[in-house]
Amino acid sequence: MTGSGIENIALSLSNSIGDVITTMTGFDVDVDSDCSTPEKIGQDETIIGSMAIFGSINGIISLITDVESAKIIIAYMTGIMPTELTREDIHDGMAELVNMLVGRIKADIDSNNFKLSITSPFSILGKDIDIVFKDIENRICRRFVAGDVEMLLLLFKI
Repeated sequence: MTGSGIENIALSLSNSIGDVITTMTGFDVDVDSDCSTPEKIGQDETIIGSMAIFGSINGIISLITDVESAKIIIAYMTGIMPTELTREDIHDGMAELVNMLVGRIKADIDSNNFKLSITSPFSILGKDIDIVFKDIENRICRRFVAGDVEMLLLLFKI
């Protein structure tokens, strides 16, 4: 994949996130072009769902939101009230959401004669989490908004 490979994956992910979130929750998702400070989101606890991809491009794809927003998304996905979700439910839901997104991109890329292998999804939850990636030339960031829910989608080429 040429230098535009990361942009092709980012475009496919941008298209996929709207489809996946809308299908799973019924939310309309808008892209906000301001992704100037992707290192932090929200004021409270943050959750990050991530997967690594290898093949035509090597990278890490992360979906980031605050825990309260994650609860809303996961509640719509599972039918469990946000107040009844356990920490394990939140981790599982975020990992599953990023898994659906990356699975969709893998299907899109594979159908275009590029090949990707993917890892199992994982999630990280905590306060004051910083993501610092010094090489901004190999980072793609997209901010998505669905009502009061804000999400960042990051692709770090490795």
